Amino acid sequence: MGSGKVAVPYYGSLYRAKVGYERIYFIIENGHAKDKDLDVSLCVWDNKAEPTLTGWLEHNGIVNLVCREDPEKNIKDAIVGSGINVINGSDNHASRLMNSLLV
Repeated sequence: MGSGKVAVPYYGSLYRAKVGYERIYFIIENGHAKDKDLDVSLCVWDNKAEPTLTGWLEHNGIVNLVCREDPEKNIKDAIVGSGINVINGSDNHASRLMNSLLV
């Protein structure tokens, strides 16, 4: 997964039926650290202040976005196009990270 800031949607997915796009994210300052050394905070995407999720991720210095499954193609393309890696739960490091966050 590499180093740098990592964002993980609170419930593991970018989009939830009947709710829409996730607005609460775990932000991990050092994504390659061992689970016991994680520097984790919770952040909220305010879509009124920053209308695009991609812009919010960029503004927060996110390098990797970890989700349970790949997001829809259009949102994934926008995120990847901004230089942020999208990693799904099939990746061993991503899976361990989500498990440590109880996602």
